[in-house]
Amino acid sequence: MNNGFPTFYYIKSAFFPLFRQNAYGRTKDILDKMIEDDVHMLCFESAVKFGSEGKQDFPTSAEQLKNFHFNVVEEDFKYLRKQLNTDPKESELMSIGSQTKKIALTILDPYKTDYMTRDGNTESGIAIRDRIFDCEKKIAIEGFKSLIERFEDPVEKSKYLKDNLGDRDADQIMLSGL
Repeated sequence: MNNGFPTFYYIKSAFFPLFRQNAYGRTKDILDKMIEDDVHMLCFESAVKFGSEGKQDFPTSAEQLKNFHFNVVEEDFKYLRKQLNTDPKESELMSIGSQTKKIALTILDPYKTDYMTRDGNTESGIAIRDRIFDCEKKIAIEGFKSLIERFEDPVEKSKYLKDNLGDRDADQIMLSGL
């Protein structure tokens, strides 16, 4: 809120998850401060495309960081970790961003056995990796089933192809055959 009026933000950025196991030096100091202040996401000025309010200069030393107070903006979780599809026909659809998954899998050590879970238990890297791939497989299977059901009707299939190919300057002779 700014003088009683809501401030709208447009933040365009890729997420880079930080884990204690992978944070060293200055990054570890910043992550510790974020955890201490219950801050879950750090956004740099270059990511804020609209609505930059309360910009701060970040401390350059660990000592300055101890007395630093983040400018906190509360955001509804339903808007995080989502990526808007760029196809104009799918603009109302959202999907989980692949960048977060790629980064997490890159730094995941499958042979580490003591990753901490939210409930305080430990889990192995192999179990985490397998769970991620199992979820992706289930999503792909459900999507495939949905397409099969949708296109059992030849008229529905033809209509879908005409609608989507017509907007992409497809060959008119080919479209007339549909």
